[in-house]
Amino acid sequence: LQAMSRMIRRNNTLEEFSLSLMTGSTTSNNHVYEDECFTDIAQSLGQNASMKQFRLTSTRAGWPAVSSKSQEFFLDMLHHNYTLESLFLFDTRSNGTEVQLKVDFFLVLNRMGRSQIVDENATRQDWLDVILKSQVDLNCLYFFLSLNPEILSGLNLPDE
Repeated sequence: LQAMSRMIRRNNTLEEFSLSLMTGSTTSNNHVYEDECFTDIAQSLGQNASMKQFRLTSTRAGWPAVSSKSQEFFLDMLHHNYTLESLFLFDTRSNGTEVQLKVDFFLVLNRMGRSQIVDENATRQDWLDVILKSQVDLNCLYFFLSLNPEILSGLNLPDE
């Protein structure tokens, strides 16, 4: 996984990555090794500005389960990665956890166009495009408006 991590860090054109790991039977539950690998992967994705979809699966159901610590690595990465729109790590048993919900929220923000407005050269039209796109999700709309509340000032909005 470390070689894959280096490739992700260095490749600036790859937009989709999917890998299914062949896993044998094991009785070990060694999250230390897995956490180190996931840390490397999360750091690499944090430096990759082209990856939109990242998927790791396993031939063995439920292995490896992504630890809470590893989930935190990916959440931290998503605070600074504006392009990743889809992230699937092995097993979905962790869905619904607070960390997973936050990860999902940042992925939705990225799909709504967060990368367009974090650029210092973002225009008012860029902001308005993202706000209009995000009106289908009030949490996203609130997030974007809270970043730049003045963006709507001076607009001639119709009276209802």
